[in-house]
Amino acid sequence: MELDEMKGVWSDLTEQLETQKQLTQDLIVKMTQEKSSSRLGRIIKAESIGIVVSIGMVLYLGWNFNQLEHWTGIGGAIGMFGILALGIVFATRIIRKARTIDLMNNTYSEVIRRFDEFRALLRVYKKYAVWTSVLSVVFVIPVTAELFMEKNITEMEGLYEALIASLILVPLVLFFITKFYSRNVSAVKKALNDIDFKD
Repeated sequence: MELDEMKGVWSDLTEQLETQKQLTQDLIVKMTQEKSSSRLGRIIKAESIGIVVSIGMVLYLGWNFNQLEHWTGIGGAIGMFGILALGIVFATRIIRKARTIDLMNNTYSEVIRRFDEFRALLRVYKKYAVWTSVLSVVFVIPVTAELFMEKNITEMEGLYEALIASLILVPLVLFFITKFYSRNVSAVKKALNDIDFKD
């Protein structure tokens, strides 16, 4: 084999190796995108359900607002409107942020930046959820008493039991919701960290 032939063969092998390397890298990116999309999809689905439920509650409260006569029920309904509206805004922002985390259409560094923004938004949302879960108990009980039992909160029997049950149940539910988000966000982070290359 002549030197020129060897150079040609070497050049072909180098080109094939680069092509194989690029295909492997593309496959890794695609698999990582599928893993992260699956986990982000769960969060998007949960937030979408939350939006639908919140809108349903806002519509129900709006439709029945004229049935509230005592100041505790009216105040509770107004508080619930505020909490539900903020929840819808946060959920919409979370869904939008989650949809921007796309390895197929963005650079790795851009995806990491967007993922960090997404996690920061979830941290703010978590703080919001903790505070509003406590306030929700205060707002829900008077509204429920008036709409379903046709009593104002001052006439309600078992008020303290309802408060105690709510204050036990709310943190428990909040714990499981937080666990769901943490598990899915950790899985996305792991998938993104498994990529061993930068842009």
